[in-house]
Amino acid sequence: MAIGIKYISQIEARAILEGLRLVWDKSFRQVELESDNALLIE
Repeated sequence: MAIGIKYISQIEARAILEGLRLVWDKSFRQVELESDNALLIE
């Protein structure tokens, strides 16, 4: 079973979104985000 790049990018995007929601809910307003997926960062 092969997992496509699009599917992996969707999983990574969801993880980033959930992380940003978590820090926003905890009242953090300055966050540094690092990722090795250039498509998501642009």
